[in-house]
Amino acid sequence: MTNVRDFIYLDVDRVKSMLSQLDKGLVESISNADSRTKQVGGGASGGIAAIVGLSAKAEFLWANEKTETRTLHDHIFNLVEDALTQSDMLVKVPGELSSEEIESLALHDRLGETDFVLVSGHVVINEFAKMREFMNRFNEIGRFLAHCELSGETEISKNERDKRMKAAIQAKGYELPKELVTGLGVVFDVFYQDRVVIKIRSLEHSPVGTFAGVLKPESLREPIDNIVYKFGLVPAAPWRMLAQIAAIPKEGQEATSSPKTGGQIEQSMMAVFDNMRVLQTQVQSVSFPEIAVTPIALYRE
Repeated sequence: MTNVRDFIYLDVDRVKSMLSQLDKGLVESISNADSRTKQVGGGASGGIAAIVGLSAKAEFLWANEKTETRTLHDHIFNLVEDALTQSDMLVKVPGELSSEEIESLALHDRLGETDFVLVSGHVVINEFAKMREFMNRFNEIGRFLAHCELSGETEISKNERDKRMKAAIQAKGYELPKELVTGLGVVFDVFYQDRVVIKIRSLEHSPVGTFAGVLKPESLREPIDNIVYKFGLVPAAPWRMLAQIAAIPKEGQEATSSPKTGGQIEQSMMAVFDNMRVLQTQVQSVSFPEIAVTPIALYRE
């Protein structure tokens, strides 16, 4: 039975680039003219046509970016995924390794730093722009929640209500020190900004076998707010992600220091860069045992 995919994310430019490289020339060019298209025959004996078994009369229709449809994009993705699979260029996780092997870090040894992976597992979405907004107004929201908890108590004095509100805020942790809110805001602005990070866990209860990457907003099928509204930040059902490995951090890996060359001013600047790299490693980079990837597609089926 054919599975129907519900795409959450699809990096069309990367998929088309992969198709061109995998096919070794079947797709020659894409017209830049608004009203022109180019049909490329699929009758060649090699390339994608041979890999996925297209008929001799099959054609690929490439259109300008303004007129391309999602249907075409989805079809191109199917061709790329089939070609990777049949060419033995795609590592399926956890399909090719048992949970025990993944837990023992055999996955880290199996993968190369340019490999393609198809990961099935539970997803966590970290939307930093929304988190920044939430942190900015955390104390406001906390006071509102405390007020809601006391809304049914109408027969108490204002002084008593204020006391109970303060007690509720302290008991529930509804208020953070202003210095902490300000500091976190600076960290978000400097390091995270509007980034949307996706993490997919091949093992539900272990960080081992987790793949992490950044989603480009323009490649999402709908706004991130809509996705979070429908599925939540931690969707209940497993999703799948096709991605390319970007980096496989090693246990205990530290940031590389700059060589001590140049004059005093340059060496001072390099020392600042070194400190910045250490801080980035601590708060921003993917770290062991997670594996950094470039997401290509994210979907349900």
